[in-house]
Amino acid sequence: DMRFLLNRGYSRKNSLSLVANRYGLSKKEQRILYRGVYNDKTIKSRMKKMVSSEFLKNKSLALDWYNVYITVEGGFIGEILIMCDDGFLRDIRGIYGKKIRITRYSEPLHEIFSKLSELKLGDVYIYLDAMISKSGELRALLEEVIRDYPLNSKITTAKSPDMELIKHDIVATSDGVVIDKAKMVFDLALFVLADKDIKVISLK
Repeated sequence: DMRFLLNRGYSRKNSLSLVANRYGLSKKEQRILYRGVYNDKTIKSRMKKMVSSEFLKNKSLALDWYNVYITVEGGFIGEILIMCDDGFLRDIRGIYGKKIRITRYSEPLHEIFSKLSELKLGDVYIYLDAMISKSGELRALLEEVIRDYPLNSKITTAKSPDMELIKHDIVATSDGVVIDKAKMVFDLALFVLADKDIKVISLK
């Protein structure tokens, strides 16, 4: 029903409201639909932008840090993730960076850096949202931890990270707004969690 309405031009908000009222959906079920279901045009456009891990060898990658980390952390702590219509893996908790606490020993943090190392990238540009509390401290922590990995990296806090990300040819994110503006996209969270025992609802 959600796909049907979206394909006929209804807004995401109105489509979700109609479907949620019709089936008496819980807040969690509504988040699954809102983050996971898209119209056919959007699906085709986004999937055309997806690149493989093999494609990334010796190429630069810009990383949407909070977006990727929150999804990976969700997988590690047993939260339900969704494989969405457009082919991207997403978290449904609806949390933001200010609610995430990352320490030097955070397992998701090290797993992200380890998987990035496997990709044999050129340069890695990591962007944090400067408007999120303690992003400066987190940048310093990431700069310290990433020294243990064979990555040529630059970590930046930006007031408008989305605008910085889309300046690069390839972006690691599952944020639909960024995906729609980017040239090419890599689902790093999916790559990191591919060999993990995680809870996934597939909407594809």
